[in-house]
Amino acid sequence: MRARWWGRAIGPAIVTLLIAGSTASAAEAGIAALARWELVGRTSDGSVALRVPVPDGRFTLEYRNSLYGSPAAEHFVVADDGRLSLVGLGATDAAILQEYYAVSEAPRRAVAGAWAGWWQVPAATPVELSSLTVAASSHGERTLVLASGARIRLWEMVVPGDLRITLRARPGG
Repeated sequence: MRARWWGRAIGPAIVTLLIAGSTASAAEAGIAALARWELVGRTSDGSVALRVPVPDGRFTLEYRNSLYGSPAAEHFVVADDGRLSLVGLGATDAAILQEYYAVSEAPRRAVAGAWAGWWQVPAATPVELSSLTVAASSHGERTLVLASGARIRLWEMVVPGDLRITLRARPGG
């Protein structure tokens, strides 16, 4: 009787482990496919200021809005062709979304785990860019945030006298 009981318990356990191993392998393969992108940031003189892998194809630019003085964020994904697609806007002050970005619909309260405050998907017309040039001043504190939690302060990487940095997605390693 005891041998039967162990067989019933061990059989499903082995099947579960095999499925978990297959799922993990598939997830790793998916991550490897997404890891083909990296973000390259160049200053106005053309020099490379940063080069970071974007394994999940997502990144956020956080900054302090100059008009309202409160935090805001622009959420991007790297499209299959390397363009940067704006997929979401976040702000602690709904007016940033309504007036500064002029979103077409009323901002929604952010859900747990998302941007703290207000959230909105950009207008119906997709915003897709081959490159993104941003002002990286210490006043705005523009920061590149990766899904890993890494935070890169862009204002510390610009050329003195020129606060621009241009981000592009490039095939990674």
